[in-house]
Amino acid sequence: MSVEPIHGAPGPRRPTPGGQDNRTYVGILSLALIIFLVLLYFTMCANPGSSGGGEGGGITSGDGGNEEGGDMGTSAGGDGEGGNEGGGTGPTGTVNPTPIQPSGGGTLVINIPVEPNVGASGSSPAGGIGQTGAGSSGGPPMFMGLEGKGTNHVFIVDRSGSMGSRGIKKTRLRGAQDHMIKFISGMRADAAFSVLFYGSRLEKLPPADTLIPANATNRNMAISWINSKRTQGGTIPMPALEAAIKMKPDTIWFLADAQFPRHPDILSYVKKHKGNIRINCYAIDSYSGSIMDQIAKETGGRARRVSSRDPNF
Repeated sequence: MSVEPIHGAPGPRRPTPGGQDNRTYVGILSLALIIFLVLLYFTMCANPGSSGGGEGGGITSGDGGNEEGGDMGTSAGGDGEGGNEGGGTGPTGTVNPTPIQPSGGGTLVINIPVEPNVGASGSSPAGGIGQTGAGSSGGPPMFMGLEGKGTNHVFIVDRSGSMGSRGIKKTRLRGAQDHMIKFISGMRADAAFSVLFYGSRLEKLPPADTLIPANATNRNMAISWINSKRTQGGTIPMPALEAAIKMKPDTIWFLADAQFPRHPDILSYVKKHKGNIRINCYAIDSYSGSIMDQIAKETGGRARRVSSRDPNF
């Protein structure tokens, strides 16, 4: 049986040429737009300060941060580069006035702002690592945030291999050298000083084993000698402590970046021969430890931790 078509009824709809392609093109454009917006969103979240002025930042530290382990034991290593990296620096801003025992070993990096009045005498607060040379006017000598006494001074400085480790701007050794140079440059001619570098062997500022007057000639000679030193060997401070104490200065400034062997001879020698000498101790990027604390306490000095990651170190 045949069926007659109803006149006026619409026939089967035929696809419009190109219609399917148009829909596909619109879909692709929509997907690309969505992907672009998602990427833009995550980019803005990752860089919240990119469209405006950035906020100034200090040194970030965690509760158990360990950026540079291995400094708790005796430093060891071959010759390294102390380097003359950059010029002199200004005062540094963060230290740890009270040593904190790390719970899991390694280096505990904690920066605590010091009291606002610690700094170079006669100038604005230095934020913890300022210095004035012995004999300069305006107050007692200051070095890296600690107060010394008198006008006769000896520096004992670690130059072991780990002192070649680099902070934000320079190595630990270079930072120590720059701060010593700033102190010595500010000394008056009626003051006296000497410098001892220790690693696996001891090196003494000439003429050895004596305090030299801080006149211009000797200051310039000492600065050149200090700048020539590079890292070398391990951490053996005992000969340097003995040599420094025998010179009978008013203040000894003792710098180390590692926990040296807890040899009983070190503390017993200090107790027996300290006289009226004050010894201030500095632990660079490491916990100062009981031996440095005891040396400082025994002589009326202080032990302090210094970070090479401070921008002004």
